[in-house]
Amino acid sequence: MKVTQNRKRLYNLCYRSRRKGYRIDSRKRTIYIPYHMQEMASWSTVRTLQQEYGFVFQTEID
Repeated sequence: MKVTQNRKRLYNLCYRSRRKGYRIDSRKRTIYIPYHMQEMASWSTVRTLQQEYGFVFQTEID
C-alpha cells in the first residue's frame, strides 16, 4: 500500500492536533475543541485542516 504525501500530511496534522488536546473524528471530519481551550493561539493546524481537508470544528462544554 503506497502512502501519498497528501495522506501522510493529513495524518501528521491530526496527530499534532491530538497532542494539543483536541479530539478528532476523521471519518466525520470534525475537530472537537474543549470550551476552555477555545481561545488558544495555536490554531494553525486547525486552520490547515479546515482549509485543505474540509474539516469543521465544534466546541464542547465539559
